[in-house]
Amino acid sequence: MFARHARTTGGGRRGRAALRVLAVACVLAATGTLSTVAHAEGSVDGDELRYEDNTKYDSELQHAADAWNEVGDINVAPDDFWSNQDVDVYDVDRDVSWDGRWIDDWFGDDDIELNSRYLDGYDSFDRNGVVTHEFGHALGLDHIDGQGAVMESVTTGRVTDVPTQPDVDAYNDIWGRSTGDSAQRSAPSADGPRMRAGLVTDFADDAKLAGFADDVFVGTVLAKQGQKTVSGLPETQYSVRVDKSFKGDAAGTTTVNQQGGLLDGVAEPLLFEGDRLLRPGQTYLFATTDEAAFGWRTLVPVYGDRHLGAADSGESRVSGAVGERWTEAVRNQVRFSGR
Repeated sequence: MFARHARTTGGGRRGRAALRVLAVACVLAATGTLSTVAHAEGSVDGDELRYEDNTKYDSELQHAADAWNEVGDINVAPDDFWSNQDVDVYDVDRDVSWDGRWIDDWFGDDDIELNSRYLDGYDSFDRNGVVTHEFGHALGLDHIDGQGAVMESVTTGRVTDVPTQPDVDAYNDIWGRSTGDSAQRSAPSADGPRMRAGLVTDFADDAKLAGFADDVFVGTVLAKQGQKTVSGLPETQYSVRVDKSFKGDAAGTTTVNQQGGLLDGVAEPLLFEGDRLLRPGQTYLFATTDEAAFGWRTLVPVYGDRHLGAADSGESRVSGAVGERWTEAVRNQVRFSGR
């Protein structure tokens, strides 16, 4: 495990982190348990959401703040001398499955990462939608699919760049129209660290997953190699034996990277919603991108690490329904134009 590394330094970050640690200690003392805790709703602190602007997408950031300020009374605004930042907004360039993600730092200010790999190729509507979507997560909203919401999980399926009625309803379920009791808002919950992202395409569709991935293969996890820090966040690497390749050049034993991992002092791993750490001795259907700069293949969370069972059951599955399914998916793959 390792400690979460801050991207910026300063009294505000350290002060807020100290308050979080104190809150955790109080909860543990009161309950007599070692269960993990986190602030209840997104990155909101009291009645405001203060952000540190470290992104080149300034107009999109302003669009997102204005859009959510129209919805309710949580003040979304840049931090200043008198306020602590609640979320740090910055850019990354990763060949991965998401164009933006919100990360619960748990003990410090949270993060919104904007993936320039995709945003630089988007039009202003899609860029606005991505940033507004991630600020929705910072406000505590989950994904809202199939209802025309800005919190739609897939960018290609998003039809708005501002909150619509389903988003407003979800916001009001959390915050209401009035400011309410700020002490209640900052109460810790039983959740562990969280990470939510907007996906670049619909990976629930086998053909779209196959069309996005560089490699699709069945593999058995031999061992955990280690854990590295990327943009201050844990990522976990595994040695994987390639049992059957359906697409790409993966062969022999390869390194598969999973975005997420363990944090010091936290029982639950930091992972994308719905994902689980890989387990040695288990066989999976992998869909990965080739991140050559790191020397590994990064799996698509949830959809690109489908558990098939123990190692001794993997071979029979490859020759059966699993093999037929993914041979067909690759044959009919829908290539993703944004990579």
